[in-house]
Amino acid sequence: MLAYASHPRIVLNMENGIYVFAPESATGKTFLFDLLRNLQITGEAIVTYNYWDHLMGVDLRRMIDKTHPKVVMIDRMDCFRTDSAIHEAILQVWKSAIVLIDLKYLTPPPFKCKIADIDMSRDLIEVIG
Repeated sequence: MLAYASHPRIVLNMENGIYVFAPESATGKTFLFDLLRNLQITGEAIVTYNYWDHLMGVDLRRMIDKTHPKVVMIDRMDCFRTDSAIHEAILQVWKSAIVLIDLKYLTPPPFKCKIADIDMSRDLIEVIG
């Protein structure tokens, strides 16, 4: 379990591994991504990656090697789910970090993973895996 003293507070109630969120909209995935990205910017051991990063040529593996993250969150992976460099980066880090993946449109994940659920309240976002 990991917890971050952001507002709202974030609790990741899960072990290291790869987790995918259900594809429903308005569950808080993007809000969680934005909070984690802000924590990453402040120096927390977090890596966030989205479609914009992919288009800009940001190297996910290099970010992981540099940061040694405890958490990796990938937003809208369905937009680049066939990218083998992304797969390799995820498979490099899943044993030492919690990897959260957002896939839309019932796109099957490219590898085995567990399901993650988000439970949100005004003061807390809890991700359960």
